[in-house]
Amino acid sequence: MQHLSLALRGQPLQFVEFHIMTWLALDGPSNVDPSLIELFPNILHLLKSSVRYFNKQLCKQRYAWKAALWGLFSGRAPLMKEELIYKYIFLGALKTSSSYSLVRDLPRCGRGGKYQFEIQRMHEKYGPIVRISPYELHIHDPDYYDTIYAGPVRVRDRYDWFVNVGAPESTLAAAHHDIHRRRRKTFSPYFSKQAVSGIGPLIQERVNRLCVHFSRARETGEALELHACFASLASDIVSEYLFGKAHATRFLDQPTITDEWKRVITGMFELLSTLRHFPWLATVGELFPFLVPYTLPPAVSLPPAKDAHLAVQRVLNADEQECDSTAVIPRILGSDKVPPEEKQLARLADEVAFLQTAGTDAPSQALAISMYHILNNPNVLARLKAELTTAFPTDRPDPTWSQLEKLPYFGAVIKECLRISALVLVRLPRIAPYEILQYGEWQIPAGTPVGMSIHYILRDPTIFPEPLAFRPERWLQEGHTLDR
Repeated sequence: MQHLSLALRGQPLQFVEFHIMTWLALDGPSNVDPSLIELFPNILHLLKSSVRYFNKQLCKQRYAWKAALWGLFSGRAPLMKEELIYKYIFLGALKTSSSYSLVRDLPRCGRGGKYQFEIQRMHEKYGPIVRISPYELHIHDPDYYDTIYAGPVRVRDRYDWFVNVGAPESTLAAAHHDIHRRRRKTFSPYFSKQAVSGIGPLIQERVNRLCVHFSRARETGEALELHACFASLASDIVSEYLFGKAHATRFLDQPTITDEWKRVITGMFELLSTLRHFPWLATVGELFPFLVPYTLPPAVSLPPAKDAHLAVQRVLNADEQECDSTAVIPRILGSDKVPPEEKQLARLADEVAFLQTAGTDAPSQALAISMYHILNNPNVLARLKAELTTAFPTDRPDPTWSQLEKLPYFGAVIKECLRISALVLVRLPRIAPYEILQYGEWQIPAGTPVGMSIHYILRDPTIFPEPLAFRPERWLQEGHTLDR
């Protein structure tokens, strides 16, 4: 157990591990005493007893440090000789050094932005639990989902490295369990099912406005990009719900729909991966805005953060008569139940920036993907239209959500759309700070980050046969347990 804990935490091993792997990647085992190779099954002992030996060998290499830097940024080093030390560290391959995940996490670096697919490949090769970094485990087992993402009764911290995304006062960035609960408590009442149902008229008004653009495009033959259309729709709804009509984006009120906001949000999510590995870039961007084009991914100028700060500032400075009493931010500022620290400008600005980004990206992509699959499956489209037409004749007012959720096929289509879109690609690691987790025959020490990817659960063929096929009927079969 002691060896397992050392291997998982990785702190004393990472530096040496990197040098050993870089050396092996560049030189191969030809210059190594074969007896040393035989020691790899006891890799922990080797690392502890041979540090000086390997460092001495590295120093003899003519270009050792250049090679080390090359290995760091190319990600090649951890790829080499993985079989030698795979199962002796923990369950997964030691192609998990920080350099490996960095190169595959960064969107514009080598195989960047595809580390999640690498993790899935590790599972296919090594089994349901793998080590994906010197500090982090990943599990692919739907039955273990409720253990990792336990409810409020069991304490779960967030992995501070993973949530370090440049918005330190947001709920997303709250790594500690209690801080996360406190921050979430401030905003969660406004995003309950009942609260969202209450803004039905706002949603319907914006949808009707989008339909005007669709009707015009049909008459003129103009092509509209669905992702950009739904990104504008989501931004209008979220911003007006947060601040009120006076401070909403109102993209759909413009004569034409552009992809400006879609590109901004896409750039922001690209930025998140970069900031996890280089968190100091956020500070550089705030102190020296003119350096942003040189230090951050293209198309990123931090507008959600800037707009959120300005919008909250305007609400704070507005007279009581100018504030929309139904909007979220004015209601929080006027509530006696919200503690003062939750009303600070930095706190609200970071939360709003996160809500504007996440509340725009996921709904817009889900709607665009859903629209494609519905239109691409004529039988689904015909059955859906028949159910809606029967339930809501054209002379009736717009349906409410409570009426729509009673339609069985409509509900099945919504569930299948959400399943097949499977938008959350990244893992969401959690930490059980006071609990040793048991997975099969393995004990995971308290304090170890463990994650799971919902994307691959929603596309698991053992749960959803033909996972890439759009089949709403699977949700209507008697006895199914898919809702779980």
